[in-house]
Amino acid sequence: AAQPGLALGLSQYAQEDHSLLIFSDETSAQAQQFAGQLNTPHSNIEKDVGLHFDTFNRFHREQPTGWITGLTRDSDFFILEQMAATKGYRTVFSAIHETNNNTVTHQVSSSVDKAHLIADSLAQSLENWPSWLANNITSLAHHELATAQANSQAGSSTNNEYLVSWLLIPSTSA
Repeated sequence: AAQPGLALGLSQYAQEDHSLLIFSDETSAQAQQFAGQLNTPHSNIEKDVGLHFDTFNRFHREQPTGWITGLTRDSDFFILEQMAATKGYRTVFSAIHETNNNTVTHQVSSSVDKAHLIADSLAQSLENWPSWLANNITSLAHHELATAQANSQAGSSTNNEYLVSWLLIPSTSA
């Protein structure tokens, strides 16, 4: 059987030449690990959603085919998702990462064929799940979001944290 991470390489989306705007929760070590892994010449990292609406609007204006991703609090994702929808963006991947009693649970919303593979890959990555997510985020997109959910658990040194990872792309992207 193929490794879960390898099976995801067949995604219909690729980041290719898309610029990437990255949002991360400034209080979370996992979010900082995610953002640091994605820090490329084509990315901008913004930590406080409320202070960066202008950044979002400028990014959309200057990079109309750019993608937006993050590992944030659910409230930040909600705000950004609503704002992005008004600009023609849609959510093509999301997952909840909840840490309690030093165990992280990954609840992935994706296609039926990918949800369990993604959740298993996150769990197998143990404490490096933010890096795995960053390395694979642009290949996790799917047209039919939330058709399946899969949960997995792994040990964690953090406790009582609730984060959401997500990817937004313009509706005109293939």
